[in-house]
Amino acid sequence: MVTAQPGSKSPYLLLSALRHRAAELGDQAVYLQVDTYDEALEQVDGPLSVVQPTSYSADRFVRSRGLEVVADDRGFATTREDFAGWVQGRKRLLMEDFYRWQRLRLDLLMDGVEPSGGQWNLDHDNREPPPKRATLGVTEPWWPTEDDIDAQVREDLDRWQRDGVADFIGADGPRWAPVTRDEASTALAHFVEHRLADFGPSEDAMLSADPWMAHSALSPAINLGPLECARAAEQAYRDGTAPLNSVEGYVRQVIGWREWIWSIYWHVPADYRGRNALDAHGELPEWFASLDAAGEVTANCLSSVLTDLRERGWVHHIPRLMVLGDMGEVGNQGALFHRQAGEYAQALGIENLFTLGELCASTSNAHPHTRHFADMPGLIGAVLGALDQSYSVLVKGSRFMQMERVVQAVTACAQKAQKEVHAL
Repeated sequence: MVTAQPGSKSPYLLLSALRHRAAELGDQAVYLQVDTYDEALEQVDGPLSVVQPTSYSADRFVRSRGLEVVADDRGFATTREDFAGWVQGRKRLLMEDFYRWQRLRLDLLMDGVEPSGGQWNLDHDNREPPPKRATLGVTEPWWPTEDDIDAQVREDLDRWQRDGVADFIGADGPRWAPVTRDEASTALAHFVEHRLADFGPSEDAMLSADPWMAHSALSPAINLGPLECARAAEQAYRDGTAPLNSVEGYVRQVIGWREWIWSIYWHVPADYRGRNALDAHGELPEWFASLDAAGEVTANCLSSVLTDLRERGWVHHIPRLMVLGDMGEVGNQGALFHRQAGEYAQALGIENLFTLGELCASTSNAHPHTRHFADMPGLIGAVLGALDQSYSVLVKGSRFMQMERVVQAVTACAQKAQKEVHAL
């Protein structure tokens, strides 16, 4: 085990899972506390094999040390070879095509060669706005009970920070994620029984007082068996305890989007992460790294994501296109707040930012791909023209800006063209 280096994020969940697994294995495990992986390798006799690393850098490291790599992406249902075979000869790479191929080859939500219910995609049933109350009103996720191992991890982390060994980011709080297979199985069963049925309709909605909504809260543990999760959800549909739209939405996330991002990572060249196709050169604000924007970002829509990251290390989803109108009630700091909104949009990876209003002119210099408009017709025309490239659209502005006109135009266009576009 490698202790955290200064500046790293808190490794609490990782250490808890590692120590719980070592306790389960007993004498079968060699558990070491060292400063580097090389030091650990020096203390182990005999040949070692390594499960397929999950990043290019880790892959280079283990291969440079002569370790045998087991070609088995255990946390995923799609191997690199599977994806390479699917890609071969294709003129386009589209997640929807990949998702349908996954359903077919894995025999998930299929009735023979046809999708269950006659449709591949039920997103149109999963676009409900959040309810006009604080929470979704469903049963909370299953939460683990911390034990002596967790207590020791907390004690070690506190000591490392106190001694200057590490500088952790984020708030300390109860462990919410499972760290053992038994815990993960319990959490999965609880989700399928109590929450899955409500997952679909509000899966793209957000409530600041209800960060989990009807999500499974299983993200860290899915590596133990993504297909197990998907098949459990499918069985709930077959048993009549969960509707098809909720089950299809969940299966799409697990064996669709999750596997797609993983496969694309290995498909593109290793230097892809260093490319800068958007020619972005702005410096990230300090609060983005510290996850603490208290007193700097007052807009709730901008600070809520930071809060989720800081308190739970978990966020909901990220829109790609942001349409921003002037926000009122910001006093004499209007220009500053609107510039921060542009910085935050860039930091979140929002690719395009369209703005309207005098104050939003301050946003233009804070985001490399901002288009500022002098009037509403021009803004609406540009948004509609971008729909082919932007799947999600976030519209924000004070009531006096009448930004609902943008939402109405997007909705009307989507209905006319029968396109699936989110207007949040």
